[in-house]
Amino acid sequence: MSLSELADLAQVVNCAIVLMSVIYLARQLRQAALNQQTLIQQGRAARISTLSQQMAQKGVAEAWEKGVYGGPISLSELHQFRNLCRATFISAEDSFFQYEHKVLHEEGFESFRHSIEVMMRLPGLQAMWLQTRPMYSSKFAQFMDDAVTRASVETDVDELARWATTVGSVKNKDAL
Repeated sequence: MSLSELADLAQVVNCAIVLMSVIYLARQLRQAALNQQTLIQQGRAARISTLSQQMAQKGVAEAWEKGVYGGPISLSELHQFRNLCRATFISAEDSFFQYEHKVLHEEGFESFRHSIEVMMRLPGLQAMWLQTRPMYSSKFAQFMDDAVTRASVETDVDELARWATTVGSVKNKDAL
């Protein structure tokens, strides 16, 4: 084998190594993107779970209940409700921005959007949104305004009756 042929062979091997390196790098980048999305989703789930646990605590749950339905509420309870709404809206804004920056996947955003649409049916949440709206970015504010506009307000919700009806339906399903 001549020196020229050896150089050509070395060049082919070099090209193959570069190609394998590019393929490996592409796989690593794809895996890093998946890992980042997984961490973001885990962070969202942890944030929402923690907020839900805080809202379930006695006293806080009562302030939330009075606030969301617009019932008689003390100043202290109103402050609790405002802070819970602020935490909820900040969490929502974060999810909105994650989607805007393409780090929250479509399924995560769809779940988030449905949750906002259901939550904004509550008159107290709509009222608190209107009071605190200036604290948020214009793009997120428009997103929330659209959700409020589409939401039908639930005024006479009897959650206990709805719960009993749903449990009854589940029990009757087993009886069939």
